Amino acid sequence: MSPGAYWCAAPRSLALPDVLEQAGAALGEGAIGFVSSAVEHAVVLWSDGELRTAGGAARLDGAFSVRLADPRAELRWLHTGGGLGDAVLVTEDPDLLPGWEPAPIPVAGTRDGAYALWGRRLEPHPQRVAGWCRALEGRLGWVDLPLDAPSELIPADQTWPERYAELIYREYFALDGYGNAGVIEERLLGLQVGRPTGRSS
Repeated sequence: MSPGAYWCAAPRSLALPDVLEQAGAALGEGAIGFVSSAVEHAVVLWSDGELRTAGGAARLDGAFSVRLADPRAELRWLHTGGGLGDAVLVTEDPDLLPGWEPAPIPVAGTRDGAYALWGRRLEPHPQRVAGWCRALEGRLGWVDLPLDAPSELIPADQTWPERYAELIYREYFALDGYGNAGVIEERLLGLQVGRPTGRSS
C-alpha cells in the first residue's frame, strides 16, 4: 500500500528564524539542506538548533529560499517580502508539526531514487570538521557536504574512485483521468555515498 503524503502549511507568513524554531523539532538533528541568497548557495546541516555550514553558523540574511530535509519530512521556505515567507512541510505524517494545516497529496505510488552530486573524490574536510567531507572535481573545484565519507588513496594511474555523493529523494505519483501516472511531488530525504550503477564503454 502506498503511503499517504501531505503538504503541511504554516498558518501565516513567517520570518525564517521563526520557521526554523517551529520546524526544528519536527526535523531531527542532522537534517541536511540548502540556503540560497543572491550571493551564495550554501549546503547546510541542522545541528544544535541552528543551520550550520562547515565553517560555522550559516548566513541567513538575504536568504530567499531554504530547503531542509531528513527521512521524515522536507521543510521549504520561500521569501515573499519584508523578511517574511511562506513555509510548507512535505511529509507522510500529518501530525508531525502541530498547528500547521495538512492538505493531502493524491498519491497513487512512490519511487525512491538518488541524484549523483558534483565531485567523485570525497575527502575528509581539511579543517577536520566532524560530520563533513569535501567533494572535489578536478576541473571545477570543491564543495563541502555534511556527509561522513571514508577517504581513499588515488591510485598511480590517477583514476577517480568509483563513488559519488548522492542526494536521496522520493517521488510521489498520481493518476490522471486516463489512468496515466505522473510525478506530482518530490521530497528530499538526505545524503549518502553511492557508486555508479553502470559504466560507459
